Amino acid sequence: MEKYLFERVLGDIDKKVSEVEGESFVYRLKNGSFLKVFTDDFVRLNERSNGNSLELKILESKNLKLPYYLKKPQDVFYRKDSMFKAYTISGFDGIDLSKHFHTMGFFEQMLPEVYTKVYRRIENVINDANKEGIVFPDLCSYGNILYNPRTGSLALIDYDGLQVGDDRSIIYLSDALGNSSQYNNPKYKRNGLYTSELDKKSLIIHYFANAFDINLSEVGKINPYTNSIITVSDKMDEIGMRDEEVRSVVETAFSDKGENGSIVSAVSKFDYEDSIFFTEKGKTLIKGRIRF
Repeated sequence: MEKYLFERVLGDIDKKVSEVEGESFVYRLKNGSFLKVFTDDFVRLNERSNGNSLELKILESKNLKLPYYLKKPQDVFYRKDSMFKAYTISGFDGIDLSKHFHTMGFFEQMLPEVYTKVYRRIENVINDANKEGIVFPDLCSYGNILYNPRTGSLALIDYDGLQVGDDRSIIYLSDALGNSSQYNNPKYKRNGLYTSELDKKSLIIHYFANAFDINLSEVGKINPYTNSIITVSDKMDEIGMRDEEVRSVVETAFSDKGENGSIVSAVSKFDYEDSIFFTEKGKTLIKGRIRF
């Protein structure tokens, strides 16, 4: 792993891939690799609030043996005043998974098996990683999962957000936790470390975001229009989901107890006759399913 001045890599940027406001940017470089750039405020805040060194986490990755689908940092970049600024990741021939789903043809978007096939692959990757002591607290963030629709291969490029063994993630509050009452839920976080149960919940949130265009992270928060707490039942009713097994899997993921189930197994029984359809609710176009 080599160290360079940040200005050296700026001329190699091809295009921006994703952005987390106030935190980071991911760019694809002209040679196909990726560059993850952090804001100065985020680097400072991370070290003050978490007690973790983002720079050290990246540098120590060179000593780790990770599965092939987890892209390790290659080189690191610093400002002229020696502040850590960015790192590169090896290239991958793919696009953001959510972008893939939203650019599919209309007919493809209607087929349940299109989503099931991809999420089964992701679930297998996550299960394998969990066995190696790896957890993905930032799985739900845009741009972290890359997918090649031609080969079916995928890669995860958010190394800094990973929790590898006792090496904590820089993600102090995972988006998958939802409302603040879940931040210290021992089902998902114990002794400062996230559990593999969080990955199952993240996968559920990710699936429904792409297959149904609904944000399950809103569960437990206040509905600004009704001033009531948003429930899993509310979100399932919103898309017309009547399948009891699916509802049960989601309910368990948002409860304090019970081992989380597989959303892939729950939805794999749906076939072409369960095609996704669109209904207009207010000004929002949402997805639902026939015969659920």
